[in-house]
Amino acid sequence: MKKLLFLFWLLPAACFAQTDSARVKPHDAYCRIFVLTRSFRSGYAIGTDFGHDSSTSALSDEEINKLIAKLKTFDNEIDALNYMASKGWEVINYNDPLNSPRNYLLRRKTAQ
Repeated sequence: MKKLLFLFWLLPAACFAQTDSARVKPHDAYCRIFVLTRSFRSGYAIGTDFGHDSSTSALSDEEINKLIAKLKTFDNEIDALNYMASKGWEVINYNDPLNSPRNYLLRRKTAQ
């Protein structure tokens, strides 16, 4: 009887532990751009945040590194946002807190 109860207890875990990778849809990619004022130079420094776990990202590490390298070359936020828009990104949120950097949250839809 104990074995039968144990099997009934284990059955739901075995059923839900399976994931069919062919059915998993890719999710949207998100990015945060923040704008920092430079201390001893004119213009701004553009910072980025694509998240820490690249395994859950819809972007490859190579693509992320290319975007980061290109965004570091810009010294104003409009050029950076225009570049990201040309790559398919859209601004979905903007935040300008006092005494903190301006933040832009961007999203790129994945092909489904």
